[in-house]
Formats: sequence, structure tokens, C-alpha cells
Amino acid sequence: MLSNLIMAINRTFTLGVGTTPEPAVQAFAPVDDIRSLLARGKNAVSSGTPLKEIRFVVMDTETTGFYPYRGDEVISLGAVVVQGGRIREEETFHQLVNPGRHVPQVVTDLTGITDGMVAAAPDFFTILRDFLSFAGDSVLVGHALDFDMAFFNLKLKKRCRNQIRHLTLDTYKMSFLVDPFLHNRSLDGLLASHGIPGTGRHTAIGDAILTARLLLVFLDILAGCHITTLQDMREALHHQYLQLAGRAQLV
Repeated sequence: MLSNLIMAINRTFTLGVGTTPEPAVQAFAPVDDIRSLLARGKNAVSSGTPLKEIRFVVMDTETTGFYPYRGDEVISLGAVVVQGGRIREEETFHQLVNPGRHVPQVVTDLTGITDGMVAAAPDFFTILRDFLSFAGDSVLVGHALDFDMAFFNLKLKKRCRNQIRHLTLDTYKMSFLVDPFLHNRSLDGLLASHGIPGTGRHTAIGDAILTARLLLVFLDILAGCHITTLQDMREALHHQYLQLAGRAQLV
């Protein structure tokens, strides 16, 4: 059961002694390795591929704050595979990341992650290399995924002159197709709207699993609207974007 998986993962978050983590001293993952893994994801999935056949990697991060351009950093990355209409509980990724800076108390209160817990964790690029290897050529999915991608691409641009090249889907944007009149499109709001218990919130792997559950609900609803391939999804999202942009101009 997913709830058992989330509870087991949560038990790994034992409290440590809080000391500001030093910048990671491990050798960074080679740039060429990361570039090669990024290239694997570029245009890897045909637009005509049925959604039910695609390997989705649903991901989430925990960070020290909301502003990567002001020095906030990733402290945890979690992901789970969705394929064939189910969450593949045996295929999960979950790692703490050494941010090289203090984890604010408000973040610790929310996520349970302390300075002591990340002090011995690998650096961001080591975790990113491992995550990209796990993701392979899958379609990446997240809720408000642009937030997570901002942290990834800022660092990739500085170090590798590159960026995430995988195809992506955002459950926030998909929600406009499923619930066009919904007011609360936060993850909590959408989970509540679709009757999904929020067990495991505010851990990277917990939020990834909850987003995966939401994705499955959305795919099922959209299949009933004849959105069954990646191309169908792209066209529907583009049409919805044009509609929303038109409404905004009328306001």
C-alpha cells in the first residue's frame, strides 16, 4: 500500500544534531556524464505514444526557500515511476542533498530535515547525476514543475551550460483541463478535490507519490475526453493556454 510506503520513508527522517552543513567536499559528478544523461531525455518519447504506455517519473524537491536566484538550494529530491496505469512502488528515488548552507528552522519544521541530516549528504550534482540515470528517457512530471526546474537549470547552466531536456508534464497546468473552474490549484487543493488523502506531505518522496496519484486520476479523466496520446495532451494544454490568455486580456 502507498500509505505503508510513505510511512516507511517518513521513519527514515530521524532528527539529527543541527549544525550548518559545510559545502560538500566530494568530487562533483563529471560534466560529460551529466551532459550525456541530459541528452538521453531529449525528444526521447514520440508525440504519438499512448499516455498509458509512457514511463513517467513523477518528482518533487524540498528546498531551503523559494528563490534559487537568491541562493536557495535543494535539500531533498524524490521521485516515483508511473507506467501502465499504476504507481510502480518498487521504482522510487529519494535522496537528501547537502545544500552547503543553513537549513532555515521554518523549513525544518515543515519537512523534518535538519542541518545535521544533510551535512553528510552528497552534493547536488552527484544526486542530479543519479536522478538523471534513474529517470532515463522518461517524461518528467511534477506539480508546479517550473519551480523545481528553476533550481535544476540554474545550476546546470552555470556548470554545464546545459538544461533539462526531458519532455515534461505539470499537474498544475493539467488541472485546468480537468477542473477548469477550480479556485484552489495547490497540491493540497487538488488532492482534496479528488478525494486523495494527503499522507506524507512535505517530504520530497511523499509529495512525489501524491502527485503520482493525482496524475493517474487526471489521465483517467482525460482519457474520457479522448486525450490519450502525448500529442493530444500537448494540443489540449496549448488550446487551454490560449483560452486562459484570451480571458486575461478581457479582464
